[in-house]
Amino acid sequence: MFDYASLGVVIAVSKDSPELVTTLNLIIKDIIDQGLYLEWMEEAIKLSKIMIQQSRLRFKKTVTATLSPCILNVINRLKIY
Repeated sequence: MFDYASLGVVIAVSKDSPELVTTLNLIIKDIIDQGLYLEWMEEAIKLSKIMIQQSRLRFKKTVTATLSPCILNVINRLKIY
């Protein structure tokens, strides 16, 4: 068994599967020891930021295509997209 320090992520396994629990603990320990978990989290955060930026650009294009110039001017000044 390894020392457990919660990073806010959990997995649930039936108590009736001790072999599965042992195997999962070994896999999790290996992932943590190699630093893969933090690497994967950093990559997920980067991808999330990219997706947010892309979503904002799509929103801006939609707003630009559908709203009057007067309303667009207000939106641009407020920087709400």
